[in-house]
Amino acid sequence: MNEETGEVTEVEAKLAHLTELVSSLLTSETAATMASASPEIGKLAAALAKAQADMSGAKKNSRNPHFKSFFADLASVREACMPSLSKNAIALIQRVNGREVQTILAHSSGEWMASSTPIIVQKGCNPQQYGSAVTYARRYSLMAMVGLAPEDDDGEAATGPYRNQNQNRGSAPRNTRRAS
Repeated sequence: MNEETGEVTEVEAKLAHLTELVSSLLTSETAATMASASPEIGKLAAALAKAQADMSGAKKNSRNPHFKSFFADLASVREACMPSLSKNAIALIQRVNGREVQTILAHSSGEWMASSTPIIVQKGCNPQQYGSAVTYARRYSLMAMVGLAPEDDDGEAATGPYRNQNQNRGSAPRNTRRAS
């Protein structure tokens, strides 16, 4: 609120609208019948494109001792995208819905899109393990929804054994099947 005039600022008005929108999206009836996007997403897509132009990669600030590597934790991912999303009137909603995390991007226009990511846990996990799995699902779901990657993507780690096997050969493996 502008202290001199007592008027509500544009940002405060957008936040109030988003709060109403979030409340309507999270009613049990709406959530039970929710598709993956509102009928129109043009305004949301334009706002998301502007937000993405402002985003930088999430900082790899946490260490995974098992793999001896660093990764961008959920706080780092949120830090990399939330200011840009908020500046472009996009609200982020993440909730646990059964065995999945539902991530919703809602625009002040009323347009929205949603994605679900499974929470993968071993049978008999304890609350700490479950919480870690929820955080993992939230982190990857958010990065996928907003098109965010860590500063230095760990794609090399995903292809490590394959890449290491073929690194000394000078080229990628060739298809050895002959046409008949």
